[in-house]
Amino acid sequence: VVGMGLYYTERRAEESYIDTALNRSSIVNLVSLLNYQPKRKTSATGNLLFTRIAPLTKIVYIPKYTACASVDGVKYLTNESAAIEKGQNLVTVIGIQGELAQTEITSDGSLNQEYLINDTTIENSADANNPTFKVTIDGVEWTKVTTFLNSDNIDKHYKLINEMEGTVIVKFGDNINGLAPSASSRIVIQYIKSDGLSGNVTFTDKIKTVSSTIYDEDGTIVTVTVSNTNAFLGGDDEEDIEEIRLKDQG
Repeated sequence: VVGMGLYYTERRAEESYIDTALNRSSIVNLVSLLNYQPKRKTSATGNLLFTRIAPLTKIVYIPKYTACASVDGVKYLTNESAAIEKGQNLVTVIGIQGELAQTEITSDGSLNQEYLINDTTIENSADANNPTFKVTIDGVEWTKVTTFLNSDNIDKHYKLINEMEGTVIVKFGDNINGLAPSASSRIVIQYIKSDGLSGNVTFTDKIKTVSSTIYDEDGTIVTVTVSNTNAFLGGDDEEDIEEIRLKDQG
């Protein structure tokens, strides 16, 4: 009995240190004290080619987040807006693997508001200029920060907290460090659901289906086809325990 007690005491002690912890939940909790958020799934990126059989006399719009799919059913999106111009029959657009998702919340007006996004597939975009996770409140986009220490009472900032289970919490300020959304404000949280590593495509002409409806400048539905002109790469799964440990040591 004494031996078992010592064993469990030692195991609990090991979970208190980054170098010896074996449970992912312990590691995530420990590095959060250092203001480090482990990377979530990251989506593959590449180019999508949209084509018309013949040129039109009208501009054909390819909106940002136009949905596409591969022959295997994996979902992809355009990550910028584009158009097939008059007299042309094709356009190349930057694409990203994933599916667009959105959550709407009504603010309760409290300080330090936190809202759980109960999804373990939220994409962890490396592109700071075109992030895939966005928060808008009453139509105004707010800015993500890693800490509220440098936020003033009027700054429209929010913080992302990666939970131990792989879900995400959106946290707002206290009207001292960061503005708190006012009561009844409409909070819209938009993100991409990523397949991570399994969303990589190493062959061209694998993405074949346009899932969104495409219109010309007069609002008429037009038919376009899609293909990937190069590989979609860069997709990766969430950081595992050893990767988090290495980040801490680095």
